[in-house]
Amino acid sequence: MSNENLLLEKKDYVATITINRPEKMNAVRIWEFPEQMISLLRELGQDDDVRVIILTGAGKVFCAGADLDDFLEITTRDDIGPRELRQMCRNFNYITVEMRNLEKPIIAAVNGVAVGAGAAMTMAADIRIASEKARFGWVFIRRGLTCADMGATYLLPRIVGLSKATELLLTGDIIDAEEALRIGYVNSVVPHDELMSASMTMAEKLAHNPPLGIACTKIALNRGQSSSLEMEIEYEAHAQTVLFQTEDHREGVKSFLEKREARFQGR
Repeated sequence: MSNENLLLEKKDYVATITINRPEKMNAVRIWEFPEQMISLLRELGQDDDVRVIILTGAGKVFCAGADLDDFLEITTRDDIGPRELRQMCRNFNYITVEMRNLEKPIIAAVNGVAVGAGAAMTMAADIRIASEKARFGWVFIRRGLTCADMGATYLLPRIVGLSKATELLLTGDIIDAEEALRIGYVNSVVPHDELMSASMTMAEKLAHNPPLGIACTKIALNRGQSSSLEMEIEYEAHAQTVLFQTEDHREGVKSFLEKREARFQGR
């Protein structure tokens, strides 16, 4: 469910999640945020009135990662040991898993700085649209930790290639929107004032497509990152067989023959 730190707005099959701690540059609380985010994603995954999700940040920043006050607390509390730290890391990692496994597209509308966990959440999205003011960085290496976090070593090389991913994860360098576009990390860069309208336009385009076809496509793309060509071809044949029997397929053919826009129902 939404809360004061995660705002939710729904309109025309599109749900917009806004990370809402602008006074903290939308830095997230390490103990509370993963559970809140995962719960909200699962809720939206079950909502038939939501076909696409937009993730953005309140104010001038997308998300500055984890709240450093919480990191300082870790160093002073006697009741936090390796077991608790491992579980905390896993909790954040599960956000990436949930975003990737969600059978609905997620668009990251990156309105400003996205570092640490913020960068990781943009990485886990399906489409990234960046404001000209966006910045991206995997910066844990500069905090005495590793940038091998929240699936970065799995996802980032698949987006920008191993060489560039290695550079970003080892240096902790922050790149601007144009560089992110050049290396293929973001899908597009738009003027800052047009970010949400551009993201909504993309969301509406996706929401217009058949939900079952969208879900099968996202599943196939995820599977394709780690399976063989032969296994993927078999899954594609299975998915098409199922989709051929849906009402949405019949509507797609009928609307084409009748020269009108299709009205897909997810059945």
